[in-house]
Amino acid sequence: MLPPVGGSDELAYLDEVFRDAARKLDRERRLNKSSEERMRLLVESLPTGIVVLDDKSRIEFVNEQVERDFSQKAHHMVGKPLRDFVSGESAAKTVGTFGKLYQGQARDGQFPLEGREIALVSGGQRKSMFVLQNLSERFALEREREQFVSMVRQQLREPLKGISDFLAKLSVGRLGVISPKAYKSCRQMEMNIDRLLTLLNDLFDLDKLETGKVDVEPCLTPLNLILERTFNALSMFAEKYKVKLEVPPSQLSVYADANRIVQVLVNLASNAVKFSEKGGVVTIATRLGNDCVEIAVIDRGRGIPKEKLDLIFEPYKQVEEGDAKAKGGTGLGLAICKAIIEGHNGAIGVESEEGKGSLFWIRLPLREGQGV
Repeated sequence: MLPPVGGSDELAYLDEVFRDAARKLDRERRLNKSSEERMRLLVESLPTGIVVLDDKSRIEFVNEQVERDFSQKAHHMVGKPLRDFVSGESAAKTVGTFGKLYQGQARDGQFPLEGREIALVSGGQRKSMFVLQNLSERFALEREREQFVSMVRQQLREPLKGISDFLAKLSVGRLGVISPKAYKSCRQMEMNIDRLLTLLNDLFDLDKLETGKVDVEPCLTPLNLILERTFNALSMFAEKYKVKLEVPPSQLSVYADANRIVQVLVNLASNAVKFSEKGGVVTIATRLGNDCVEIAVIDRGRGIPKEKLDLIFEPYKQVEEGDAKAKGGTGLGLAICKAIIEGHNGAIGVESEEGKGSLFWIRLPLREGQGV
């Protein structure tokens, strides 16, 4: 910068004004440069991959995490289209909290990615930024978890089932005559083991449903086949509790996994039977709804308190504290039902009045790709 103009005239005044403006511009430039540098350092140090694309979807910038994930240096990626490195978007499946599932192409093979695109405007140009999260470790942990659960299931379930079968044979006299006291003990032990098996099955089912690993294979199915299987599975159970089970036939069809819907209806109807008075009636009714099939399980039992209606579909929740001991069950059944129905793009709910009974309803789609 040239030396200042001396004096007190108008020229000297203008010189000082221009110098002051130049100092301010220089200070702002240095501040902006410092701010940009801090932002770049922040982006570079993020444990999440950041990719900036130009208006033609070519890579303009990648941070260090992207270099590590893809085993590529930035200068090998800049200027190339993103599809050279990221492919296989699964639009039907979201992962984590916000992203879609992709496949990343590194030097040593593919790896799973969670990605989200964010629109940007820089210097009047439309750009985009991809936030990428490497899911390799998460998927590896899920595989280890599945292997552990499978091992526990095999090591616990099979021996318990064997003991249960042995006690059943013993109690009916197939292994010889036993005393009434021994018979009573056998029945108690058999019931306790059955409760353990139910707990294990529910825990494994819930684990699969929460991790999205349960196969739900819907197809167009006559609803009457589902109702018949449900009735056959519950008829002896209802007789044991001296409750009448009514299942009127239906001419409707539903787009659903028959095995899973039978599982849901057996759970709902067995609960209805258990909480009905002797001589009571439990009804499974169906009707055609608004672009859906509605199925209702109706009982005239004790009902559910109003304050408990919002809680009963949560895991481990039961209407009364003593229900698990008095009626059996784990508090997982309704949570599993909810997960299965939601896996069908359906809906489930309950209407109840204490002292007058309950109506559990489910709504299922009529055709593929439809929600309710």
